[in-house]
Amino acid sequence: MKKAVAAAVCAVFLCSCAKSETTQRAGFFGFDTYISAEISAEAPDALSQIKNVCENLDLELSPYKVSSAVSRFNGGERSGNALISEICLEYSKAAELLGNGVTPYLGSVTLLWNISSEAPRVPSDDEILEKLTFVRTADIVPEEIPNGTLLDFGAAAKGFFCDKALEILENSGVSEGKISAGSSTLVYSKSEDRRFTAAVRNPFGEGEACLFETGNSFISTAGGYERYFEADGVRYSHIFDMNTGRPAETDIASATVVLPAEQGCGALSDIASTLIYLGGTERISEYADKLNTRFDGDFAIIVISEKGEMISAGNANILSVSERSENER
Repeated sequence: MKKAVAAAVCAVFLCSCAKSETTQRAGFFGFDTYISAEISAEAPDALSQIKNVCENLDLELSPYKVSSAVSRFNGGERSGNALISEICLEYSKAAELLGNGVTPYLGSVTLLWNISSEAPRVPSDDEILEKLTFVRTADIVPEEIPNGTLLDFGAAAKGFFCDKALEILENSGVSEGKISAGSSTLVYSKSEDRRFTAAVRNPFGEGEACLFETGNSFISTAGGYERYFEADGVRYSHIFDMNTGRPAETDIASATVVLPAEQGCGALSDIASTLIYLGGTERISEYADKLNTRFDGDFAIIVISEKGEMISAGNANILSVSERSENER
């Protein structure tokens, strides 16, 4: 379905858990964003476990921290790291389901541009072509990649963290929780009947684009509106096309993917939202069909195009759209 709207999807914000004096809340930083956590109080140490996991993953998966597992890998330590193997496997499984297009082996290109650092730059065409020779698709194990091929887990790190948070919530026995890591969020309840209301922000300005309802789920949004830099009047986003070695050129302002709160679906939702963003509006149906083969309708895609059109697929239970037009497109 398509509807004309004045706003578009940005990051996802969720309603709070059921209010209670025994609800635990915490906020901390990780993955270059603010992390908020809100859970019921049956397990007093669950919040500290989630924070510790976030801090460890942020340290180990960052290509910009010299002591991280990724930096050591990129420096030549190619084997023996179970965490790197685990997250690379999530990329590989996503590629098997959805096709290639997002890879952890894009670091030679992303680190060349350095958009996520304090000193981004526009490299020359020759530099880009050289670094592209080191890019590999996701269907290869880390130990087999050649020197010069570098890791960057930016397309899945937050979703992967949400997977770990789900594991903690389930093992701790809490009744309800919400973990928001900016572009990736987990909402969880032991009650199968619990419904959450999610608000999708507007990437063209302030406010929200729409509200939608969901049950236990991972929600991830990809868009070039929050992390970017400008040079000579041109805006360059942090989402890269592995085929060109350049920031993505797409007619999508943002893409949101909602998947069931099952282990592994956090990373998958993160990767899927990036793939849809890269593929543009013409490939939304293709990705919806692929997700449907796995989830049998229990998923949702909400896309806002650069023209301000909302396009949804799957079980997208949209409650309201800001400044929506009554004219169906």
